[in-house]
Amino acid sequence: MGVSSSTGLISGIDTATLISGLMAVEKVPLTTLQTKLSSYSTKISAFGTIKSNLSTIQTAAAALKDSSSLALSAVSSSDTAVATATTSGGASVGNYSLSVSKLAQANKIITNSSTVFSDTSTAISNTAGSLHLSSGDNSFDVNLSADSSLEEIKNAINSNNDNTSIVASIINDGTSYRLTLTAKDSGADSTIAVTNTSTSGGAGLDVFDTTKSAYSTVQEAQDASFKVDGISFTRSSNTFSDVIDGVTLTLKAADSTTPKTSSISVTTDMDSIKAKVNTLIDAYNAMKSNVDTLRAKDGRLEADNTSLEIEEQLKSLFASSTSASGSSYSYLSEIGISFQKDGTLSLDSTKFEEAVNSDPSSVQNLFSDADNGFAYKIYNASYDMTKTGGLLANKTKSLTTLQTTTQDRIDSMTTRLTKYQARLEAQFAAMETALSKLNTMSSYISGLSTTTSS
Repeated sequence: MGVSSSTGLISGIDTATLISGLMAVEKVPLTTLQTKLSSYSTKISAFGTIKSNLSTIQTAAAALKDSSSLALSAVSSSDTAVATATTSGGASVGNYSLSVSKLAQANKIITNSSTVFSDTSTAISNTAGSLHLSSGDNSFDVNLSADSSLEEIKNAINSNNDNTSIVASIINDGTSYRLTLTAKDSGADSTIAVTNTSTSGGAGLDVFDTTKSAYSTVQEAQDASFKVDGISFTRSSNTFSDVIDGVTLTLKAADSTTPKTSSISVTTDMDSIKAKVNTLIDAYNAMKSNVDTLRAKDGRLEADNTSLEIEEQLKSLFASSTSASGSSYSYLSEIGISFQKDGTLSLDSTKFEEAVNSDPSSVQNLFSDADNGFAYKIYNASYDMTKTGGLLANKTKSLTTLQTTTQDRIDSMTTRLTKYQARLEAQFAAMETALSKLNTMSSYISGLSTTTSS
């Protein structure tokens, strides 16, 4: 809505300045609306930041509301060459002695050296038939054409859709080629069996039949054999998690004569526990700092009640008492989580560690009780504030509605002002035209008077 620069040539009036002044007066309501629109956008952005803070609090609370969230443990093996140990955090504190006499092995067999295959592609006579193979719970049949080669037999085994247990390969022993079969799974049940089931024309497949002593054993099918605290165990795999509750063991070395030994230690992972609690504390403090800044004088949410209500609701939760099932504690302050003079939360590490060490289940239940645990309460409160229809969502929706309405008014007013300015410019132009005509007529009349006098 810029005003064209012009001066009344006839009237001598600076019409551009005059129109600009008139328009400035008319634009005052528009400027007010534009200021309001900017304010709404600023507030929506500010509440978006608070929503992000609440999401962070919700995530931190979620990490504590699980029943095993504070039953975190760390596990170690005194000799990782014998065994390694891991835990997801739910193992009970304790020490365990481990001795390993045998490792689990997968069965591996190779065709006898007396069966000579000079290459992998030469046809083997009388192979029109089938082989039945099995290992563990899996069995399958391989159908072969007449005069199949060693390579074709290997490929037929590996490509069989029903084969989930055996891998076939070919090695050169320096004199001839030999077929090897390896079980995919370890354990005593992984023994490989191959039977020539041909009815006729497949006599050449006998050299692959385990019932006819066609193979030498490279590695026996074997279960792992070990002891934990003197109790004997066997497992088909060297990795298992069903012996020490919450601990996954992987056996690495064994000796049947002098068993390999290692000590497995499960301890409380205090650092991980405190890290989870501190994450929640930091999330609350970040929210408080953000709200305080936004509500301060000249802040984007100066004196806003909604943001203050959000902060006060959460503060009240952290400071309140609860009756969590299975917990002897009622307040977070009893386990070292309390408010400081500046309103921020802080963790007294010494007090917290003492509470965890003396009564870990009470600390855990104080957070994770599904009805009255603090983690559940904080999680639900932050969710309720941000969900559709919640406190924060409703405030943002209200501001968005105001934003849309105000923009519509601005658009309407801008259109009206543009037309008003055009009308002013047209009126002043018409005035100049009229004055020009009057001047012309005056000059004409004056000329007539002069002629008559002569």
